[in-house]
Amino acid sequence: MKEIGGFFELELASFPEYHENAIALNSGRNCLEYIIIYKKYKKIHVPYFICNSVINKLTELGVEIEFYHIDSNFAPEKNFYLSSDEALLYVNYYGLCDSVAHQIGGETKNIILDNTQSFFYKPTYPIDCFYSPRKFFGVPDGGYLYTSELSSFRPLEQDKSFNRCFHLLNRIDASAESSYSWYKDNEILVGSLPLRTMSKLTKSILGSINYADAIHTRFSNFCYLNERLAPKNILNMEEFYNRTPFAYPLYIEDDRIKEYLIKNNIYVPTYWNEVLSRVSKDSIEYKYTKYIVPLPVDHRYDLTDMQHIVDLIEEII
Repeated sequence: MKEIGGFFELELASFPEYHENAIALNSGRNCLEYIIIYKKYKKIHVPYFICNSVINKLTELGVEIEFYHIDSNFAPEKNFYLSSDEALLYVNYYGLCDSVAHQIGGETKNIILDNTQSFFYKPTYPIDCFYSPRKFFGVPDGGYLYTSELSSFRPLEQDKSFNRCFHLLNRIDASAESSYSWYKDNEILVGSLPLRTMSKLTKSILGSINYADAIHTRFSNFCYLNERLAPKNILNMEEFYNRTPFAYPLYIEDDRIKEYLIKNNIYVPTYWNEVLSRVSKDSIEYKYTKYIVPLPVDHRYDLTDMQHIVDLIEEII
């Protein structure tokens, strides 16, 4: 029976979810598991430039892995001719590779598109792709999945997320720095979650976001950074315009930049440090891992914040 009365719950606004027509699961990695199980893939072609969490999930599922290289524009270096039990996994890097993903999807059957860095990309034709909303918004877990076939799948239990929110709440009351260890613990926990549907709490949070504003802010911040940093950036960002970016990838072969920004409370990650042991030092993947600084452009920040980031970068270089 519906509960009426009593104490108040956390109050959130109510908007449509951005991916309201997708399958809502409890993590991006479990979306990948759903695809592998449903499509019965035995072998996956995976880029060297990818995080270990995906590799670990495929290994856990007993899938054969074959790595491939990308070129300087983040596209696969070769064409693929796949059998029915093989798939190509491609990452929509930094939310800027929609056109590459679209081209690969049109040319290659059995593609799986990893949109964990491209929340706002929506497929325009049937394709298997998955998303990790906590990379873009303050949620403890969750994943969205589009698949080219939607028929029977085993019934799934609904997850619960209330005990995974401490780092999110503490960041508001205290700071990102003091919450970081709990954040890392939560990332480990999410990586081990059994395959379930998205929790009511995560769905409620994702239904409280003004996505139009988030898109506008990301693009505005990205454009400002590119206007100021394009002459210094080895990557040509003009090819990636008209996207909704995950971050601004600044590629300068100077390993002081990241350390200097972090020292000044600009928390920039490394995607993905484990790649350095997977490839040779002269590969594009090694250089991108070592030197690309993913500058934050998300909806929490404005152009004043972007100017501050640029000023710090110009100080160090």
